[in-house]
Amino acid sequence: MIRHLRRFDSSDIAKERLKIISYYQKYGERATKEAFGVDRKLIYTSRRRIRTRGNHIAALRPDSTSPKNTRKMMIDYKTLEYIRTLRESHYRLGKAKIKPLLDRYCKEENLPTLSQAKIGRIIKKYSLFYQKQTKIYHNPDSGYARRKNTKRKRVKYAPKCKHLGYVQMDTLVKFTDGARYYLYSAIDIHGKFALSLPYKRANARNTLDFFKKLELVIPYQITSVQTDNGPEFLGDFEQYLKQKKIKHFFIYPQVSKNEWCY
Repeated sequence: MIRHLRRFDSSDIAKERLKIISYYQKYGERATKEAFGVDRKLIYTSRRRIRTRGNHIAALRPDSTSPKNTRKMMIDYKTLEYIRTLRESHYRLGKAKIKPLLDRYCKEENLPTLSQAKIGRIIKKYSLFYQKQTKIYHNPDSGYARRKNTKRKRVKYAPKCKHLGYVQMDTLVKFTDGARYYLYSAIDIHGKFALSLPYKRANARNTLDFFKKLELVIPYQITSVQTDNGPEFLGDFEQYLKQKKIKHFFIYPQVSKNEWCY
């Protein structure tokens, strides 16, 4: 409903049509025609649009006037194959350098020449990109070929801490009036001190900003942080924890509700 109301509010024509329909229902056809200069046919058409489109007043918005059948770019097959051959043999050859070569080829074959902008559109439309791989790893045992995985400290069961400073963090997605917010939350297991702040995006930068604000308001030092495996808890945030010598614990993926609780 909110989406349809916003679409209706953004159209002055839809507001005018609704005003005419309301005036017609209250004062009749004759008064409406004198006041707005419209006849009964237009009013019935507008009411039918509302009825056939889910009874939403956003149906009073005018339809798009763009053509259904748009113009299509026409190109000779020989011209396309010549551009493809040039790009395959010289993948860095751009539209500016292809232009004089193509003009000479079209003159020899009695074909119409193309502009530089159209050559660029042809390259993009037909995906004439043949860039070669920059680096090939011949040794599968080399350091570049191997994926370097860092071992994470994980916990399986809900901890029973008897000291302050063990914090759990998580993010929650919330929709309000069509807008999406990420609600960052943190709570100390033993002291029950909690903080929650909204952000527009869930990333490592916002996580670090939230954690620094938590450090300012929490009345004691944080010694350990426990999170899930989301990407917002990595990167700058994890590096900051290492600099502060704060332990970072992760939970196991897809832990059942019987084994884990927040």
